[in-house]
Amino acid sequence: MGTPSGSATRGERRFAALALAVAGALTPAVAGGGAGATPRGDTARSRQPGPGPAPVPLARVPQVIGDLEGALQRALRSGYALAARRLHETPRCAALFRSLGADGVAELARSRYRSAWSELCMHGVAALTPVGQPTVQLCPGFGALDPRRAARTLIHEALHAAGLRERPPDPTAPSAEEINRLVEQGCDL
Repeated sequence: MGTPSGSATRGERRFAALALAVAGALTPAVAGGGAGATPRGDTARSRQPGPGPAPVPLARVPQVIGDLEGALQRALRSGYALAARRLHETPRCAALFRSLGADGVAELARSRYRSAWSELCMHGVAALTPVGQPTVQLCPGFGALDPRRAARTLIHEALHAAGLRERPPDPTAPSAEEINRLVEQGCDL
């Protein structure tokens, strides 16, 4: 069922907030930051409600489930380091997560990476993450990514862990290409 003319769905509002965050049109308070925003340090705030949530240490290296072959491990390490740096140092990049009510550094720190093989991997997908879940499945093609593309992919997947849906299957959500453009622009990747 469609929405009445002039009213936006929740997914469309989230996408608009993401796009505005990248454009720099949102202040931290409007984007969901403000008093609970993450300080510029080596910790990220968890998504616990209320004042003074417990700090989450930023993992210096990605947390891996099982074994990753050499190319996947190298791409993950270099992409993770760059993604963490961009989330920490680039306000527009962090704003992508604030617009979802999340902290990008915390989402990246709680992510767990594992090697996976899916039919989607055969169609050029580099990684897969169930919405709202911290486990990122890395396809073999991820191992061929340069550090900038690997970082973009890891931030893209962290946005899914933070709750961002994708079209398809959600017809009101941004497409993978739109999410990638927002990450490229917002995170200077």
